[in-house]
Amino acid sequence: MMKKYNWGLRKAMEFLTSRRPDINLKPAFLQQLAQYERRLLLSGRKFTMDWTELPQAEEELLLRNTYINSHIAQAATDAPAGESALG
Repeated sequence: MMKKYNWGLRKAMEFLTSRRPDINLKPAFLQQLAQYERRLLLSGRKFTMDWTELPQAEEELLLRNTYINSHIAQAATDAPAGESALG
């Protein structure tokens, strides 16, 4: 995701945890991912860092919408009974 879609590590991790809330990566692996992010940045890549930036490809748009929809569903689950999650 970081290389294919030019996502920063934080954005990639946000997506992964939205799909797998129980994910628990080892600190050493996270360090490797941070080093990989730095290598990609040094190679001249520009990352998208948040979800407001519009995707360049259809497949990335699908992933963005999946992420956003998972947050809407979570907000609806977390809202008190009888209260709308959107307002």
